[in-house]
Amino acid sequence: MAEKTLKELLYKYLPPQKYASILEEGIVSRTRVDRDKRFLEVYARFENIISKDELYDIELQVKEAYKLNAFKLFPSYPAELFDYDYVPEILRETEREGYVARGFFSDYTYSLDQNHLNVKIGFPKDGVMLLEKAETPKVIENIIKSEFGIAVSVNIEHDEFSSLEMSADTKELLESYDRQILEAQKTYGQPREEGSFAHKDAEAEQAEKLLRAEKPGESMASWAIRFAASLDHVDVVLSGGIFKSESPEKLHSSLVS
Repeated sequence: MAEKTLKELLYKYLPPQKYASILEEGIVSRTRVDRDKRFLEVYARFENIISKDELYDIELQVKEAYKLNAFKLFPSYPAELFDYDYVPEILRETEREGYVARGFFSDYTYSLDQNHLNVKIGFPKDGVMLLEKAETPKVIENIIKSEFGIAVSVNIEHDEFSSLEMSADTKELLESYDRQILEAQKTYGQPREEGSFAHKDAEAEQAEKLLRAEKPGESMASWAIRFAASLDHVDVVLSGGIFKSESPEKLHSSLVS
């Protein structure tokens, strides 16, 4: 059977001229589809590196063209293309996929020695411990394996020259979320190992059980607001319930969160 290009597979998507060659070059290796939930994953081979900015933009445009709830494009490249300059792209993908990686790679240095990647982050040792408990090095290793088919060991450590500090409140909140997420990981594994959508419903159910067990009186919306408020550079979180005809109980839950 002849291999399809991304252009042939995604024929309803009419890319702008700057992305046309990417769609023509990409060779589809496999797909994962959930028609009921309108999820689509496409694994494609490329002979040249495609930047994450371009890939993420294409994902958004394909999602809109097909009216999907989620679309993810997993690229793979020849092993020899993995080099020092591509590491920041790997870390960008890590922040998108890792459970507690977001915000940790805004200040970092790294070194790449053959098959070992060492990353120093501008967070104290407590921040490094959170990343290790969330198996972030393994997330990075899996991304490199997925994209280049090579095994690279990853180590994350504290940058002793950094002056950044993590507040006690942020540490406590992240540790709470980390404990719950790690429990889900033990049961369902890492998302990169075999597709991103396979266990999302089960993970959501498991996470909800853990959250309700910890604080039975709290709503899922209140947990969501707390999580959003914990992110870097977020000063205000608005609840949709404030602008709708919600019940007094829901409004109170939003306000106390």
